[in-house]
Amino acid sequence: MTFRHISFPIQLGRPVDSMILGARAAVADVLRGAARASISRAGEAGVDAMTLGQRLVMSYMTAQRASKFLRGYPAAAARWCFMVEQHAGQLSAEGYPAAPTGSVGGYGYGWLTVMPHRVVLLNAGGVRATGSLPEGQDIVLHEVREVRVGKTVDLDNVTTYTCTVIMSADTGNRLNDDDPVNGEPQPIESEDQ
Repeated sequence: MTFRHISFPIQLGRPVDSMILGARAAVADVLRGAARASISRAGEAGVDAMTLGQRLVMSYMTAQRASKFLRGYPAAAARWCFMVEQHAGQLSAEGYPAAPTGSVGGYGYGWLTVMPHRVVLLNAGGVRATGSLPEGQDIVLHEVREVRVGKTVDLDNVTTYTCTVIMSADTGNRLNDDDPVNGEPQPIESEDQ
């Protein structure tokens, strides 16, 4: 199975989107760190990594019951964090990119709307953004396996946001996982409230 990916800059739609994305990315970074530790422990102990991944998801569900903040962040996100870390180790030779710090992701193309003139609209669990595809690169929606949204800050303290779309033509092994971050449409609030 061969993967290919496209990354392009995006502009967030509203000022609150940076806070939403930042909070989700912070939780994902913690979960992905726990996932890396679980995968490492599993390798050292000779245990199936999926067993420890399931334990990680169960631990996260317990944390959700104890934390009002985490209740709004679905347990499927813990599963995504584990899977993205496991795939980065197992599938890197086939072109699967590791998820950078400060990113969140979802399976499938549900977050994307590709418009004419290479414009891409993004609705990632309430975070709305737009971007333009680079010339010569296209998103083939039925080949999309994963969509990631990330934030980077350079040495000059300039913040940029990026969308990465991971695709594979291997339809036989396509993941049928649920979107790890709630992709339900969010109500639009007026600016005067």
